[in-house]
Amino acid sequence: MELKDEEKVFYTFGMIKPDGMPHMEDIIKIIYERGLEIHYVKACYLTDELIDENYAHVKEKFPEDFYLLKESLKSGPVLLMLIYDSKGNAIENYRRVLGVTKSWEAAPDTIRGKFGDREKVYKNTAHGSGNFKEAGEEILRFLGADILVLLESLRVDASFRSVYKCNGKYSDLDSARITINDANCSLKKLFAKGE
Repeated sequence: MELKDEEKVFYTFGMIKPDGMPHMEDIIKIIYERGLEIHYVKACYLTDELIDENYAHVKEKFPEDFYLLKESLKSGPVLLMLIYDSKGNAIENYRRVLGVTKSWEAAPDTIRGKFGDREKVYKNTAHGSGNFKEAGEEILRFLGADILVLLESLRVDASFRSVYKCNGKYSDLDSARITINDANCSLKKLFAKGE
């Protein structure tokens, strides 16, 4: 089923967790083989603050599991990824490649099914945004400063303006510094080709 232009989401957030880093090349290969692209990557160590903010829902519902998840996420570097889908269905298509959260229930041809731990749910190799709101929040949370630098690098000269549509209003790139804090303002429009 073809998505309408206003329903298309070209980018989502993905992360290879420390337990997935030994399989990084294979994971990236799978992402590309399934028709997705990675437009930006950044290797780093996660801070307590980032983990607490991004996984607050786990901390609230499963405090004991959160501690184990946090220790796992801090055990080594992660690879943050801005994942692109030319079909405009980035979130769903990356989730399909990723597999379900519990690795032992994931299809064997998915990232989690191939590389995830068969007993520990918090060692499921990789993370992916679950919906549009999460994707916007996580792109901004993990890559926000980098995205602004990337957008700035698109300027050809001082007179160049990158215009995008956000909630029916047009803004220039300078306004993006303000509106980028609104994750629901369409990152899909901000990064849509041809806009």
